[in-house]
Amino acid sequence: MIRLAALLRITLAFAPFLALAHGPVAAQAAIEWRVENRFPLFERSDDFRQLEEAWERHKSAAAFMDSSGLTPNLRKLLPIRRTAWRPATGTFDKAILFRAKHSIVARVVGVPPGITCAWRLGDASPVSAPCEGSPTFEVEPNKSFEITATPEGGQPSTLSRAAIRERLIVALGDSFGSGEGNPDHPALFKAVSPPARWPIEKNAGRHIVKDAAWWDDACHRSLLSWPALAALSQAIANPHEVVQFASFACSGAEIYDGMLRAQADPPGWQIAHLEKNVFKRDGGPGYRWGGDEFVSGQMVKRGMLKLSQLHALALLVCPDGGVGKYNKRWADPTEGAALRQTYFGDLQLPKCAGARNIDSVLLSIGGNDVGFGGIVRWLITPPNGKNTVNTLFLNLGRMEMGVLEPKRVNRTVALLPTLYAQLAAALEQISVDPKRVYLLGYPDPTVGGTDLAVCNARTRDGNAVMQALVYGKLGNPNFLFGINSREFRSVRREFIQPLQAAQRTGATEQRWGLIDSQVAFGAEGASSRGYCAVSEACGASSCPAGERTRWWSSTHYSKEPRLTSLAEFDPYDATRSRGMRYGVDALLSAAVKNPDGSIHENWVSGTAHPTANVHGRIADLVAKMIGR
Repeated sequence: MIRLAALLRITLAFAPFLALAHGPVAAQAAIEWRVENRFPLFERSDDFRQLEEAWERHKSAAAFMDSSGLTPNLRKLLPIRRTAWRPATGTFDKAILFRAKHSIVARVVGVPPGITCAWRLGDASPVSAPCEGSPTFEVEPNKSFEITATPEGGQPSTLSRAAIRERLIVALGDSFGSGEGNPDHPALFKAVSPPARWPIEKNAGRHIVKDAAWWDDACHRSLLSWPALAALSQAIANPHEVVQFASFACSGAEIYDGMLRAQADPPGWQIAHLEKNVFKRDGGPGYRWGGDEFVSGQMVKRGMLKLSQLHALALLVCPDGGVGKYNKRWADPTEGAALRQTYFGDLQLPKCAGARNIDSVLLSIGGNDVGFGGIVRWLITPPNGKNTVNTLFLNLGRMEMGVLEPKRVNRTVALLPTLYAQLAAALEQISVDPKRVYLLGYPDPTVGGTDLAVCNARTRDGNAVMQALVYGKLGNPNFLFGINSREFRSVRREFIQPLQAAQRTGATEQRWGLIDSQVAFGAEGASSRGYCAVSEACGASSCPAGERTRWWSSTHYSKEPRLTSLAEFDPYDATRSRGMRYGVDALLSAAVKNPDGSIHENWVSGTAHPTANVHGRIADLVAKMIGR
């Protein structure tokens, strides 16, 4: 009896090795699975998988954006010309974004490599494939499915009651939502160090190796924006979920010029498919200044989007052919914050029944309505001159750059909750649940401004390209864009705090979630990513390349060393402390050649906007809010 028990123990001890000699272990193993393309904005599964490998499943959006050597790989990682977006029509291809079936693959965990399994989806005939990699199965979303894998000589393993979950995330709004200043494919330059005024030379484009390119060139919409990064992070982190992402955010958009009516004069106004020389405007008549533009719906010469963001969203989520329209007038037209800007007036808005459910609406709007960009430019423009001639030049320059004094926008900031209420009412007509709307709270760019003398010198160098632009238009070489301590210390009290209070009020009244973007910029102190932020390692003798503000050696104000060449600049360098772009950042990130060899001026719109590294930090905040 003792001998028999000992023999049984020996046999059991060697059983796994005996099984390996003839096939896999007989015990049932687990099956893991994933959706191949969990971000169907991308047309091809291969494009998503390539980005997924570079991103890594447990990496945050901020960590991805801070990855060393990321910038040179973006042209390979971001397939901006292979998406469901159709720029010529301003719509998404719903057959791509909302697919009837998704491809999944599976593997058996715990089976030795090289073993073949018989794979079966539901009651279908089995297919032979390696146990570590099943054939591709096509599965309908939101429906339970079952997969069985039987290893050679082993017991079948079954995955039951599995399902693909879909989630629709939509982005609406302005440049903070579009990713302005952060092209998907940044410009590439030759290793040269031209003069400071090089950007206004007629053949300035000779220094560009490759133009900057955007997911949507007309609106400067980028996959490096916080809404896109938040959606991508969800898709990468959840192997069983498909994130359908659609963004209509456009740089320069306002509630009445962009959201409710088709936007006039987006930053890429030279794009061929924009509406030009037209009288009719989608969403109803309206007024927006931008050079040769229109009054009360009259002729547009520079360019206009075909659709309002609200109409484009309705075409996406409403049943095909089911979008109706209704007329609305909440109030008579009234003057806005910017020159010749107006609010309210007659609207023609979309509505429908049976709209597709939207899980999250990521909204960034209101800043242009109250002149946020113009206020930031106010911080860096020089005070009025002491004589009439200087004052005239300065005022002309301010007009050219869209500068606004805080005292000019107090009334319009108070209107913001009303504008939000009207937008919410319009969204309700296409069944948008207000509790699923998340509004970006605009940051305070003045955080971290402790040594304003140093900041003034750095920002004068960092914005010398804007100085050159004004010189090229007005002939005035003394328009110096640097922080002015008087405006810098007062703008928080006079503008930023009232704006943030108005946003909180509006969000609360509409039951929207509020995103505190200030967290991504940091607070006062060395860790701040505000407009004046700079690494402590940046001094007169050494300075990380990301902190440097110039490539030229003559007529400079800051003491830091310069870039060795244009090619040394990295738009997404994680060592850069400043979280908002100077003019030099905007130019070297987003430069595009005109047909005549000059550089298009729409890079200017990227100034005073968050870097993509900050967008990554905002995306992580949002992912926690909308994650489930």
